[in-house]
Amino acid sequence: MARRSDGALCSRLKCQRPLEVDDISAYKRPFKTCKVCRRVFNESLRRRTTPRASPSTTIPPTSTPVIPQPSILTSPSGSYLPTSLSSRPYLSPSQASEPLTNIIKRKQDTPKEALVAKKQSLSRTCSSCTEDFPVWDFQALFRCTHEPQTCDDCYQIWITTKITQGAWARITCPESGCDVILEHADVKRLGTSQDFEEYDTLITKQFLHGVENFQYCQGPDCNSGHIQNNEAHGNIFQCRECKYRMCMAHETPIPFHEGETCEEYSTRATVEHHAADEAASLQFLSDMKDCKKCPGLECGINIQKDGGCDHMTCNKCEHEFCWLCLAPYRGSLGIYTVGNHMHDPKCNHYRRDPGTP
Repeated sequence: MARRSDGALCSRLKCQRPLEVDDISAYKRPFKTCKVCRRVFNESLRRRTTPRASPSTTIPPTSTPVIPQPSILTSPSGSYLPTSLSSRPYLSPSQASEPLTNIIKRKQDTPKEALVAKKQSLSRTCSSCTEDFPVWDFQALFRCTHEPQTCDDCYQIWITTKITQGAWARITCPESGCDVILEHADVKRLGTSQDFEEYDTLITKQFLHGVENFQYCQGPDCNSGHIQNNEAHGNIFQCRECKYRMCMAHETPIPFHEGETCEEYSTRATVEHHAADEAASLQFLSDMKDCKKCPGLECGINIQKDGGCDHMTCNKCEHEFCWLCLAPYRGSLGIYTVGNHMHDPKCNHYRRDPGTP
């Protein structure tokens, strides 16, 4: 073949063969490499793209390619850096020194069961609802040392139930055999915003209850308060939030008595208290006039009739009797057995026995 008129040479430094006239691509563009270099490149590309042998295929020792291993550099932060594009990045020195054929062989020999187990490890069964969820839906408590087995949804239900039952001070881990108490941050992270707001209010009140001289405001619709120092503030408590005032000189704080001394207020309050007690006693005695004691054996509970017929049934002993004359309805001498002539003769329900003269 004739050489090209421009005298071009193969661009590979180790080749430098003169290019021929037919070294032109299908797009009428001249090649920069010779036929020999192109043939070697295509053969190498074919070997790299051909599917690898199955695990059962035995590769002769003489056919094992010698793969040069890249040198490994260490960055100041301690991570490993590859030295060329052909390197395997982010490998430790021990991994980078392993032949590539061993890595391929190990991946080919991995049984399918191991791959399935790895896939299954990405999900977990909740111990409360027995449903499967991704592992990232299981959050551990800050103080728990075991693997979390309760999903986020069940944790929310657990926290809501404990707060509703009044056990907010000791919300424990729901998993069997664990008595770790949830911390403030656990409830905030795992509970609903409404539950956390209620929990935060209750836990704050519990803490403030133990603070010396802390006083809550007794003003309407006010939950504020502050530490009251009588030496600095005197006997008058004024809420910083709603400006409500209380007198702290009494045994228990009371609304501030404007225009009265503490002695005058105490005297007036005592008289009003006794008057209220007397009025309540009179009302109780008035109500007792409409009450009757149950005639049942060993009962005697007070019963008040608020309407309906005169056939009464005691809620305590279930004794049935007439409200007007207290005659029993059951038993050998009851109204059901003998008849209406068992009522008292003065009772409105009394009927004379036709068999008596």
